[in-house]
Amino acid sequence: MALVLAACSAPGHAASAAASGLPDPTMTPGAVVAGVAAGTVCRRGYAASVRPPLAYTEALKRQQMAAYHRSGRISAYAEDHLVPLELGGDPRSPANLWPEPRAGAPEAVAGQGSTDKDRVEGLARSAVCNGRMPLADAQRAMADDWVALGRRLG
Repeated sequence: MALVLAACSAPGHAASAAASGLPDPTMTPGAVVAGVAAGTVCRRGYAASVRPPLAYTEALKRQQMAAYHRSGRISAYAEDHLVPLELGGDPRSPANLWPEPRAGAPEAVAGQGSTDKDRVEGLARSAVCNGRMPLADAQRAMADDWVALGRRLG
């Protein structure tokens, strides 16, 4: 069962998210697996064990590219989990998946692409699994602004 995170309601957040390369929080607020614990997500192989099939994410990416008005080639985007699987993000909820621009996509923002987010995901997972950050805080921070979390974690 998915627990959809509430979208940030700050004035102008959706517009600033689009300008910064973050997903629109009204379309992709993030979602987590209800009741998932740090001990579960920190087990080796957890993310691979819940990853949805490529056929599912590719079909969803096509739908979401239209909703997000993405203009590049489909290969210029990664259908990414806003709250990553490594932190208990819901593997199949459209509220947790979005067509994230790769470097070179028309909407790409330098320093805020899919490989940059992957780095932040690793830092956040390490912080959770080493006891430096509660899982719920990491999930919320990823959903609200993963770029800011990356700056905070180094």
